[in-house]
Amino acid sequence: MKESRRETRAISLRKDVSAGPTGAHFEALFFLVATERYAIRMSDVEAVRPFTDYASVPGAPAYIRGVAHLEGEILSLLDLALLFGTSAQGITDLRRAIVIGKSPQRLAVLATEVEEIARVLCETIRPSPSAVVTGRAWSEGVI
Repeated sequence: MKESRRETRAISLRKDVSAGPTGAHFEALFFLVATERYAIRMSDVEAVRPFTDYASVPGAPAYIRGVAHLEGEILSLLDLALLFGTSAQGITDLRRAIVIGKSPQRLAVLATEVEEIARVLCETIRPSPSAVVTGRAWSEGVI
């Protein structure tokens, strides 16, 4: 069976985790939003899709860029730069949508670039300085 380009790229980005350190760990997808580097647990990632078009939602919080039709659903588009108050990017610089969560609560996190899939040791995670926005925890911590 022939692999798709996306599958080939995903395999090439995957680090060899068998040779890594032991201990409690998880695999994470690392990505950029402007110059900031973020990671999401792979167990939460459903897909990574090209991001091209969206519709804004009047009255939504600033960090919700709008909604888009992805994966056959209408998903909210979360902009982490606006959520965490880091350097904001123009919407045209956000080229990837990382689909996370399970239906019906799925959403898409916008990213400038997807970097790699790598192992993260749980012991390396430090508390996040401001992980709560509008009463909901958005971060496990800082690596």
